[in-house]
Amino acid sequence: MKKTNSASTQKGMVLNRSELAQCFGVAKTTIDTWASKGCPVIERGTRGKPSKYNTVDVFRWLKHGDGSDSIDLQKERALLAAEQRRKLKRENDVEEKLLAPVDLLTDALASTGRQIVAILESLPLTMKRYCPEITGDQITLVKKSIAKCRNSIADMKLDD
Repeated sequence: MKKTNSASTQKGMVLNRSELAQCFGVAKTTIDTWASKGCPVIERGTRGKPSKYNTVDVFRWLKHGDGSDSIDLQKERALLAAEQRRKLKRENDVEEKLLAPVDLLTDALASTGRQIVAILESLPLTMKRYCPEITGDQITLVKKSIAKCRNSIADMKLDD
């Protein structure tokens, strides 16, 4: 688990905005409101990259923060217990191979994408070799289609 830069931070789960909203049982817009009021953020999100929050820091902020959104100790314990159950379920799902780590999937998709691009790039030469009657205009059309495909793969973004 990641830690924030704060020296007083205990270990906690690092969650994105959607996961944090689910963990606390609130709307995603509530998380945005909390962030605008000073809720600690490990890493501010950018386009295509979600913000990251440490649950322990957020619990602490809610308890001692501005007071308007503070939660009581009993609710904090219930939230921590729910977080622990959620973490155990995710670990069990990974162990039972129901889920795969995101890094593994990202690497596999990147590798597959590179292989596809290499095959597509060699396609015009292969076509010309096996079908010499193909015109330059037809080869150019194939190259343009390959470029569109490659660009659309490069532009793909994962949603949070």
